[in-house]
Amino acid sequence: MQTSGDRTTISPLQTTAPLEQNPVILMFGVGLGLHIPNLIKLQPPQILVIYEPVVDLFITSFHSIDWSVIFEQAEKSNTIISLQVANNGSTIIDDLNELAQYSSDIEKVYLYRHLAHPISDEVFNYLLERSGNRKTLLNSTHQFMGYSDDALFVAERSPGIIGNTVYDKSPQNETFEKNLVALKQYYPSIYEIFKDYKPKNWHCVLKQDEINLFCYKRSSFLYENVIADSEKMIERFENNPLENKVILNQGGIEKFRNYIHFQAVEKLQPFLKNMPIRNFNEVSDIEYLIVLGIGLGCHVEFLQNKKNIKNLFLFEPNLDFFYASLFVTKWFDLFSQAEKNDRNIYFNIGGDGEEYFNDVMSQYYQTGAYGIANSLIFSSFLTPMMRKSLSKLYSQLQVILALGENFDHVRYGIAHTCESIRLWHKFIRKQVFTEELRRLQDIPVFIVGNGPSLDESYEYIKEHRSNVIVVSCGTALRSLYKLSITPDFHAEIEQNRATYSWITQVNDPLWLKNIVFLSVNGAHPDTASLFKSVYLALKDGESTTSFFQNYFQKNSIDVVSLKYSYPTVSNFVFDLFTELGFRKIYFFGVDLGFLDAKNHHSIHSAYFQDNGEAVAKSDFGFANGLKVAGNFRPEVFTKPEFDFSRSLLQAVIKNKDDKLTEVYNCSDGAFIKGASSLFPFNILINYSKFEVKFLLDSVFENSQFSSDLKSHYNYFKTEISNVDVSHLF
Repeated sequence: MQTSGDRTTISPLQTTAPLEQNPVILMFGVGLGLHIPNLIKLQPPQILVIYEPVVDLFITSFHSIDWSVIFEQAEKSNTIISLQVANNGSTIIDDLNELAQYSSDIEKVYLYRHLAHPISDEVFNYLLERSGNRKTLLNSTHQFMGYSDDALFVAERSPGIIGNTVYDKSPQNETFEKNLVALKQYYPSIYEIFKDYKPKNWHCVLKQDEINLFCYKRSSFLYENVIADSEKMIERFENNPLENKVILNQGGIEKFRNYIHFQAVEKLQPFLKNMPIRNFNEVSDIEYLIVLGIGLGCHVEFLQNKKNIKNLFLFEPNLDFFYASLFVTKWFDLFSQAEKNDRNIYFNIGGDGEEYFNDVMSQYYQTGAYGIANSLIFSSFLTPMMRKSLSKLYSQLQVILALGENFDHVRYGIAHTCESIRLWHKFIRKQVFTEELRRLQDIPVFIVGNGPSLDESYEYIKEHRSNVIVVSCGTALRSLYKLSITPDFHAEIEQNRATYSWITQVNDPLWLKNIVFLSVNGAHPDTASLFKSVYLALKDGESTTSFFQNYFQKNSIDVVSLKYSYPTVSNFVFDLFTELGFRKIYFFGVDLGFLDAKNHHSIHSAYFQDNGEAVAKSDFGFANGLKVAGNFRPEVFTKPEFDFSRSLLQAVIKNKDDKLTEVYNCSDGAFIKGASSLFPFNILINYSKFEVKFLLDSVFENSQFSSDLKSHYNYFKTEISNVDVSHLF
């Protein structure tokens, strides 16, 4: 930037003219600081202002350069150094005014960008764009907010950091045209997005006859060398793959102590600890590979040609990146090879990370959750949002494994479902929309969890009780009993008999007999026996469901089957009632988060004694520091299981395409995207013109199979007895 009197001219970015004697330099970024002594020695500035927004980086420079030597050099050359540590340059307007007052004969100020920083880069561009207008530079009140958009992220030490060259945009080539044809054939929805796409931030440019990605706003390349960088990515992956290892340390959970699976796990632990680390250089076949970040896609092409990848999941949030890959990567060849070799390639382009898990799980459901244990994750370009997505995806896959099937789960699931058929438990029909059900679908459903915010909101449940449907979730039942609220339904999803122990803490059998029990197939018969009646749904993706459902469908018995009925009871209830067409859902105490590790459930629950003191070790597993956005406050703490639950609730809301379903989050816990945040005291509910409970009983009674299934009991009993697994015991 050059300044002369009241007139200022901009030096073009491609200017390579040498510095004048004793220049005034504004330097953005210290890093290791190796450039500073050389600058002072070779071209001593009159004034050197150094901005370093990251204090840790400045401290790191202490290990690589001797600042005392730099200060001595500056003193000898009459250089004034101004260290602006923890300053991102947003004070630039005041600083320029101070410089102008210090020396009125300063005509030129040179800019030196050593590191990229979201705010410093905005300051840098601001100076270049307004160079030539002294009034704007010295009198502006501009607020520097920085380039916070994830699509504009560049690393601190980014290729092309000086940004002093103008590059030609790459024209459409033969590869691009063939890729469009292939997309139209194999992925028509993606083709529609990119056939006339215009890049917003990152553009294909020619750098030394090589196509690269360049961000003009940040003056940075994505790659230093496309081929070399892509090969390094693969080398890093092979040497340090992110394995989604099976969680095998659940054997200590008391309620599972007699399970064959966990007893075997305990015996296997010593052997697993001594297993050698897998060498992925020697692995040629990969069952599942999840790639976060496509960029120009060369690493994907190299890897696909090097390994036999059965199921390849490609996630790229930046549309500009995937568009650019159409110029470079021969996707048309990869699609053709995949079709020929029975491989699968799944794309998620432009997603924000929330739905990555759902995309992966939709495939795992078809082959079994065991595939998760064999999956690998390849992280390419980790922007802040992608880093969160990686952490979230990894955590969610681990949770689903922890909650997934094992031998005992299937064994008990089949046994309990068969017993439910014998006992005439009622299986809910799929899509039976009677006139009674249509009348009922507009009645609000209060889904009540056992979160701490229930203590502040239960009075509003009482206020509207006669005009709504109340569903108790899991351990919330005891809290509602103590609060004198009788729910219409109580729901559980666990098959273990531990639910019986929890529920019988309500020492009032007659009260329980006023409540209908809801669950998935496999619910423990002893638990079900405590209630007035029992209604069951099937749970997608489980072996037990497949065993019974195949037979049901052959005999025209169509039972409702739920995709999102886990990991918490509130997920099951929400999925069931939205599947049945209920259009007004309210969450109470479904906090899925907490303000501190000591207050994680309602004070009226079994987690607390009657005097308000917590039960010993009841807060185990809550103090992990994981935070998410809050519903009524900026953020709350949560657990991976709760965060996973929140993600699936959001998925159900997003998948509702009728636009008639209203979901209200009245819980003071985690924010649920798609649900309207509503304080309980703001709830407005119309009085019903009919007896809700009477119609409710009628609807469920007419929408189920029970006696129809009883006649098939002997078939299932015979099938089960013909399978000999006695050698496993």
